[in-house]
Amino acid sequence: MRRLLVLGLMLAILPACGTRLTFAMIGTDVPDSQVATIVERGLSSKCYGCVYRLRRVDDDQAVYDFERDGLAESFRLIPGAYEVLFGVRVSGNFVLNPRKRTVEFRPGHSYSVRKQGYGGVKGTLDRLWILDDTTGEEVAGDGVPTSPR
Repeated sequence: MRRLLVLGLMLAILPACGTRLTFAMIGTDVPDSQVATIVERGLSSKCYGCVYRLRRVDDDQAVYDFERDGLAESFRLIPGAYEVLFGVRVSGNFVLNPRKRTVEFRPGHSYSVRKQGYGGVKGTLDRLWILDDTTGEEVAGDGVPTSPR
C-alpha cells in the first residue's frame, strides 16, 4: 500500500518537472508555413533552454515565461515582433549574462538560439545570438564576441 502511495505521488509530481516538447501559441493544425518556429535542440552550438521570456510587442502579452511555463524545446508562434529575453541557463533559473532583443519572427521561418565559447565553471560566454535558420541571417545577438565581467 505504501509503495502504491509513493508511486502515485511520483506520477503526480513528475509531469510538472518534465520538459515541454513544444510551447505553442498556435495549434498543430496550422501549417508550418504560417507560423514562426524557434527550436532549441540539436547541434551543440544550439543553446538548449536559453529562451527565458517571449513577449509580443504589439499588445505587450507575455507569451512564454520560463518561471511560469517551464522548460520548452521549441516554440510555434504567431509571426510578428517579440521582445526576447535569452541567455545561457547555468543552474535552474539562473541565466548567465542575459540579452533582451526585439525580433521580427516571420511566417514559415525557423529560428535557433546559438552560443559560442560557454566556459561552464567560470561562466564565460563569448557570443550568444538568434539565427534565422531559413535564411542564415543573424536576427539578434551580440554582433561581436563579448565576455561577462
